Amino acid sequence: MKYQGIIKCLVEVENNTLITRETDFKVFNETYNYDAAVFTPIERKQGTPVSFRCETYDVLGETPEMAEWSLNGRPIERTENIKISRSIDYGIGHSDLIIAIAEAENEGLYTCIISNEQHERIQQLLLQVDVTTNETITNLKVSTDHKTSCIQLEFDLPPSTDLSWAHFTPFFVVVHERNSTESLNSFPLMAKCNKQLHCKMEICQVSGILEEATEYIFRVSMVLSGSGTVITPLSKPAIATTW
Repeated sequence: MKYQGIIKCLVEVENNTLITRETDFKVFNETYNYDAAVFTPIERKQGTPVSFRCETYDVLGETPEMAEWSLNGRPIERTENIKISRSIDYGIGHSDLIIAIAEAENEGLYTCIISNEQHERIQQLLLQVDVTTNETITNLKVSTDHKTSCIQLEFDLPPSTDLSWAHFTPFFVVVHERNSTESLNSFPLMAKCNKQLHCKMEICQVSGILEEATEYIFRVSMVLSGSGTVITPLSKPAIATTW
């Protein structure tokens, strides 16, 4: 219990200015019932990004590498949609769990456990995903135009899509290197679609998004109705190597 209380971190920046960061640090005894704890749910719409942060403190002998994440009691592994990044800022470490596009399977209780020889700390967050549709983009195909240094994507829209809507709605492309989800990235693009609800879009070298001669995995979702209230789950993946 000796570490309990307000932890202050004083940081000196330019012009000899001091910045104070405070954290209310609580220590529970072994009889604390974590299962009975009440959590304020974090709500996200399907198709939107989500990130959680777990902080570590040098003063407690902690590093970001000590933080371990789990979902509903099971360790979280990096996937096509999830990555974990670590950083240190003025003695405070960060373990960031990043979900590129939230889907129903991402819903549940997230636990970050930080432990060393002296103590163990637990941070928990409850994520609820508002699933608005089960319709998805289908038949995704990805090819490379080496002359123009562009990746070209083709796919079919969900049957209920209004063609006039498809011309100006944003599409979300989730991409990462085939052998590393550390490169996980997501970004919006526009597409050109025909009356058969078949669409095309491209990502070119000038965008700076993709590296040369690298194999990537692509998945796509879209806003299906006005005000961004309905977003489709991600499509099945497709693989291509850049120019």
